Amino acid sequence: MVRFGSIREIHKALVADGVLLSEYALREWVKKGLIPAVYSGKKAYVRYDNVVAFLNGNAPRHPA
Repeated sequence: MVRFGSIREIHKALVADGVLLSEYALREWVKKGLIPAVYSGKKAYVRYDNVVAFLNGNAPRHPA
């Protein structure tokens, strides 16, 4: 399982785990700051656990 990766990688892992979610929605949540991300240039990287926490209604942990 991907624990940390690009939005596309995390989206693929979520879909593989049975979570029906659009990549667009995930990108929008990251853009709005609802899910913390680390940037390398324009590319955002997120933690799988933070996305799951957000979907479960919990506050995601910010990257250290």
